[in-house]
Amino acid sequence: MPTAVEISAEGVTSISQKLSEASLNLSPSSVGLLQIRGFDPSQLADLKGALVAFRNFLSPNARVEILSSAPIDAGVLASIGQQTQTDVTNRVSAAGGSHLNSATQLQSEIQSEAQKQQMERWKILQDTQTKIFEIQQDITVNRSKTSDKLHQKWDQFIRS
Repeated sequence: MPTAVEISAEGVTSISQKLSEASLNLSPSSVGLLQIRGFDPSQLADLKGALVAFRNFLSPNARVEILSSAPIDAGVLASIGQQTQTDVTNRVSAAGGSHLNSATQLQSEIQSEAQKQQMERWKILQDTQTKIFEIQQDITVNRSKTSDKLHQKWDQFIRS
């Protein structure tokens, strides 16, 4: 199940480095929401290259939210979205503004995804245990049948 990843770009000189560090703990196609906070629009060139490199970690229907202090041209966002095959949006935050509401929403999304993943893992575990049990039952029955056949053949050999 895709997860949400939040990256703070405040005071960072290289978005590429931040995304590279974040990717160390991720598996391919595991990110459904990438949120970049405190982005400086002067770093757009670095962002474009970083997102193209990070593309393998984004799920097929991933979203990229860029929270910046100034608006980013919609054409540039569309271009980045096409190159990364994602939905890229920009929200402008007031200087010194609080992102508490957005952070709470992100936290609830992460908790929801974690709960879904836990339920999926539980279902997989149950299915796996059921299959193991069925295989063990088959082996037990087949051993018994094989043993009976061998005994009958041995008995037949002795009697003939």
